Amino acid sequence: MTDTQMVKKLVALEPDLDILNIEEAKIKEKISKVIHVSNGKKRVRCIYYNKYTRNVHDKLKPITIKYLDIAGYTTYLKVYKRRFNCSNCSKMFTEENFINGNKKILMDLREYNLSLTYIAEHNNVSDNTIRNVLKKYMKNYPRHIRTLPSVVSFDEFICRESKIEEMIEASNTIDNWLPYIVNSFIDKRLTNGFTEGLNNKIKVIKRIGFGYKTFSFFRLRLLYILNSKKMKNSI
Repeated sequence: MTDTQMVKKLVALEPDLDILNIEEAKIKEKISKVIHVSNGKKRVRCIYYNKYTRNVHDKLKPITIKYLDIAGYTTYLKVYKRRFNCSNCSKMFTEENFINGNKKILMDLREYNLSLTYIAEHNNVSDNTIRNVLKKYMKNYPRHIRTLPSVVSFDEFICRESKIEEMIEASNTIDNWLPYIVNSFIDKRLTNGFTEGLNNKIKVIKRIGFGYKTFSFFRLRLLYILNSKKMKNSI
């Protein structure tokens, strides 16, 4: 991995961006890191004709965007955009925004020991922005489980406190058949370690967030964290 690729991964920049320069600068009486970036794509799609073009007309004056807090430094991006002449419709247009700030937010949301407030502060956005990013990313996630795993693990004590009729019935069934269930462990050793670990992780997420306003969003965060390995490649 090259130094440029390492920097891109560290600050969650898209692979097709070009890093032109990295410098230190005093911004608002504070030493900050400034990363100069441009779009590495040689051709872009015309916003009028919807066809690709390579005809660069000129480069615009760079804009500075406050980005992330990393290793004690506030990071800024100095973004260089280009204007293109469409070879099909002859119209001039500016390439669209190519900075995806949501990628770093989604990476932070995977960490169960980070609160929404912490993630918002370190990505220089509001709490509502964090919520909207997660909702948008998870909008197609199924609301109900369609298939069950080969082994189902749950905490019978929490089931009784849940006031859910089906869970209470399942817990009572375990109590009634407990000797036979224990005997089954002789042939195939199973453990409730996964369940206990999962319960602990859920409690940590709830405690660090000082609770959640709605159960639906709390559920969404849990599903995202607990399925992060499956979703990792889609960010």
